[in-house]
Amino acid sequence: MKNLIITVVLSILLYANTVLAASGNEVGGIGLMAKIFLAFFAAIIVFQLIPSLILFGSLIVAIFSRSPRKGLAESESNSD
Repeated sequence: MKNLIITVVLSILLYANTVLAASGNEVGGIGLMAKIFLAFFAAIIVFQLIPSLILFGSLIVAIFSRSPRKGLAESESNSD
């Protein structure tokens, strides 16, 4: 019985590579669902990139602006 199981498993393993081998009839390219998937994640990246660029631009403007702004502690101490 043990030899029979070993023989069956071994024959399945030996002949499995011919079953799993590519036939060569596959269609090349990317499918519709893959295109939709990639477009969805591209849209997520773009929609997160736009606000980040706006925030980065305002940061650069604030850093390089000519007029220094008073801090909160300075404005409170001047009001007393």
